[in-house]
Amino acid sequence: MKLDLLNHIDHTVPKVLERFDFPDLYAAKIISVDKGVEELLWNNLTSRKIIHTYSLNTNALSDFESFEFSNNYENVFKRLKKLGQENERILLIWDSGFNPATTDLNTLTSDWEEFYQPSSDDLYIVDENLNWIVYISHFEVFMFGKIITTI
Repeated sequence: MKLDLLNHIDHTVPKVLERFDFPDLYAAKIISVDKGVEELLWNNLTSRKIIHTYSLNTNALSDFESFEFSNNYENVFKRLKKLGQENERILLIWDSGFNPATTDLNTLTSDWEEFYQPSSDDLYIVDENLNWIVYISHFEVFMFGKIITTI
């Protein structure tokens, strides 16, 4: 299954751009996605029990990883760099009320501290092909897993 995120643009300015010093430089790279896509994906992931409250379900994922990072953001940065190809399209979903957005993996890793603010954000990152999911919690825990597909 592929989300084909660029076909679901809602043409509003992503709220996350408010965190960037020069938001105009990122406007073409970080694009708002229709809220309906977020709802469909969220319903899919929760009904399949991939997402729990403030965690991922280790039984629904393969190659599961989890680590606390406190103030050591370098570990998160390094792991994000290993997720896939730099130009890979991803979906970002915040629990903090931001509209869902899509960007490429390179933009996320280049400026990831703008995308995630500790103590306030719960950030879910899913690749466009629904192969993997990342959850970065407000209590500074990083979780990753490959989504197990069922026939």
